[in-house]
Amino acid sequence: MSIGFFGAVRYFSPGTLKWTGAVDTNWNNVSNWMVVSGSPTIPPNSGAGGDHVIIDNAAPNFPEIIVNAFARSLTVPLGAKVTVKNGGNLLVRGSDLDGVSNDGRISIETGGIFMVDSFFQDGLINGAAAVLINAGTFSVKNGFGSRIKNSDTILNSGNFTVFDGVDTGLINYSTGYISNTNNFSVTGGNSSQISNYGQIYNYGNVFSVSGGTGGTVFINQVKSYFYNQGTNANISGGAGGDRFDNFSIVDNYGSLTIGGAPSGKSFINRKGAFLNQNNGNLTIGNGNNVQLDNYGTANLQFTTFIFG
Repeated sequence: MSIGFFGAVRYFSPGTLKWTGAVDTNWNNVSNWMVVSGSPTIPPNSGAGGDHVIIDNAAPNFPEIIVNAFARSLTVPLGAKVTVKNGGNLLVRGSDLDGVSNDGRISIETGGIFMVDSFFQDGLINGAAAVLINAGTFSVKNGFGSRIKNSDTILNSGNFTVFDGVDTGLINYSTGYISNTNNFSVTGGNSSQISNYGQIYNYGNVFSVSGGTGGTVFINQVKSYFYNQGTNANISGGAGGDRFDNFSIVDNYGSLTIGGAPSGKSFINRKGAFLNQNNGNLTIGNGNNVQLDNYGTANLQFTTFIFG
């Protein structure tokens, strides 16, 4: 045990395990694991006394999780993959480092569950060649860093939830691509919820981004793109910042609601930015400040436009 920054107590992992997949795809088969360092539990455990896990990208078999499985942190390098099958439940919890570092492929199939609960740094880092596909239930919570940093591809057709924590909920970098066709939620925390430098497409039933105790709820950065064709996209809350700050392009073909709050502006359309309403519905709710502050181009034809 040692004392980390800000007086936080950090319990270091008993050890690190490498998945070799020497025998089969069974996470709980001890013959599929190799000790890298320390004295880990085989199969690995989660929590403050749990084990760091590395998936070998040269493994003859990659893990397919069909029951409960655990790790303190998970590293999936380029060429490796992890699959959570129907009935499987993977919990990555308590890392003193990043929770999940993915440069390969993570798939959560229908009926599968994957939760990342990171105590300290970032929850999920989805790297420059990484793919995360969720058709089941995926959630990331807590941590002093961001819950998700995405540099490549996230495809969601299940239930995708990001919540709590200290820093920005989701950062989608310039090479990042996110597509939602079902339920996608980013909420809580002490900072901004989404900072988008890349592309986000919503076709789903629910795309919900709600603020925590500070920061702008959704920032659409320069050269980014947000496309909504969903039936219920809602950007709301936030105690200390604005709801939506657009520096680039927003295309709305669906239903987009910007909620009000006690402070901050509802929608800011910056100089050079575009807000395009294409047969969509835009509702901007009440608050104690400006509802629509437009310095760019707001194309509101062929739309239902409502001030709440």
